[in-house]
Amino acid sequence: MIVLTLGPVFLWNILRSPRQRPDRTQPAQPLVLLIGLLIPFIYLPHVLPGDIYPTYLASAYPFLCILAGWLAARLSQEKRLPSWAIVGVNGLAISLAILMSGVYTSIIVSWQNPQLKQLQTLSAHIESITAPTDRLLTFETVLAANTGRFVTPGTSMSYFSYFPRFSKDEAIHYRVVNKALLSEQLTHQEAQMVLLTDFDVHLILDSTNLSRVEPVALTQTQLFMLFPELEGRYALAQTVDNYGEWNNHLYVLNLARSEN
Repeated sequence: MIVLTLGPVFLWNILRSPRQRPDRTQPAQPLVLLIGLLIPFIYLPHVLPGDIYPTYLASAYPFLCILAGWLAARLSQEKRLPSWAIVGVNGLAISLAILMSGVYTSIIVSWQNPQLKQLQTLSAHIESITAPTDRLLTFETVLAANTGRFVTPGTSMSYFSYFPRFSKDEAIHYRVVNKALLSEQLTHQEAQMVLLTDFDVHLILDSTNLSRVEPVALTQTQLFMLFPELEGRYALAQTVDNYGEWNNHLYVLNLARSEN
């Protein structure tokens, strides 16, 4: 949202900046030009089909800050506007854009940190039943990072690690996973815990309907039918409702203990 808001503000300032005759004695400013040309590329992903979020473009923030600083200094130097006025106008424009877009609602909700509390609760549970050397089979890598546990090989990039069309050798070579490798990890019980969301389930099953959340949580029997490798090896310990940004169900499965 910030990227989408800053872009037109900076463009507006550039268009309003005074036009001067080029000084042939001064070298060109390729860095500033390059930074200015980044703005159209920031917008490009948002007009393409697919799931693109402004948060994916966080790497553009430093460039926009550099451009803003250069533009403010330039306008202040030419006495078009004092620096405090430039900062004030830009800040007001950004604030109004955020308020008008309704983003303030999500800001208020995130300020209460419900997902952070949920993450802390889940992390405490994972730490209580696993050892530091145990692995997790999950695409929710934030849980692994927060608990200091390792994920199973090939899953460190979250669901971006899943390449169903790769052969087994290709997946191993590129350090990602396909369905066959995940099946082996479940069969060999390489993970102490398995944590899957509704989205992960649809993704692994290579469904064309990648729904974000199931209307009703899956039962252990349904999970075993979808993933036969789980039966006898793992047990559904709990189902967490409204997990993560998409309000998924999170299925927490613990390693089944063999009875002597």
